[in-house]
Amino acid sequence: MERLLDDSDISLRFAAAETLEPIYRASGDGPRLARVLRVFIELAEDAGARAGYRARLAEIEENKLGDKQAALHTWAAAIRDGTSDPNLGQLLDNYERLALASGSTM
Repeated sequence: MERLLDDSDISLRFAAAETLEPIYRASGDGPRLARVLRVFIELAEDAGARAGYRARLAEIEENKLGDKQAALHTWAAAIRDGTSDPNLGQLLDNYERLALASGSTM
């Protein structure tokens, strides 16, 4: 099933991601869940949906993978995608919190 995440057929990639996401989420498998979320981000046509997937990915990068720099970049991308999202304030807050904690300039 994981091989389908790299398939050229978009519908197969999406179906594989939909099948694997709850399994990886339930098992707490951060690296595999991050991979699935990256597939969702790549395939999402709606910017709001991408912002949501990016927010979930940023949380995993920061808390499960320990990659604060990647999380900061992902939060920034979520903000760009979520400019019309009603949760934009929360996206901005998370970006600012991580930027301040990591000593990055905003």
